[in-house]
Amino acid sequence: MALLSKIKNETAGGLLSALASGTIPLPHQLHVLNRAMETNNIRYILADDVGLGKTIEAGMIIKELKSRGLVQRVLVVCPTGLVTQWAAEMQEKFHEKFHVILPSDYDTIRCLTDAEDVYGQYDQVISPMDSIKPIEKHTGWTDERVEKYNEERIYSFINSGWDLIINYDLPWNPMKIEQRHHS
Repeated sequence: MALLSKIKNETAGGLLSALASGTIPLPHQLHVLNRAMETNNIRYILADDVGLGKTIEAGMIIKELKSRGLVQRVLVVCPTGLVTQWAAEMQEKFHEKFHVILPSDYDTIRCLTDAEDVYGQYDQVISPMDSIKPIEKHTGWTDERVEKYNEERIYSFINSGWDLIINYDLPWNPMKIEQRHHS
């Protein structure tokens, strides 16, 4: 009963979207959500220790921003080994469907959708940094082909009109969350 009372007090400011998903946030996660929602311009770094729920915090922020109508298009960039975990947690805990785009999927998606803007085909994407970072060389490829490969991926990534980008691929393991404003 005390935990329920604390949650009600923490969410009295109108932050109910995370609770509706069936995920009961911990007090420090609610604090992060409240801090992130203090302004309309979200630029936030989650730098908790490993295992303290940065993915849950990010999911709560996504859910709250979506419920307020502030974001629709969300990109999560994370290490390759966490892509499946991110997709599963967003689905299970927040009922948010994210499309996974791996480097090997890029050409297939482009062929299936007949669109150059692969990332623009989906509103919510999880992708490893390897899908978007430029390569310097590739066995058997000319410099021109490497350049074309890099331009296609970078163009698709940059010009997809993301409202929110979550980058979990930083070297010291924090998570950067940035809401983008379109001009």
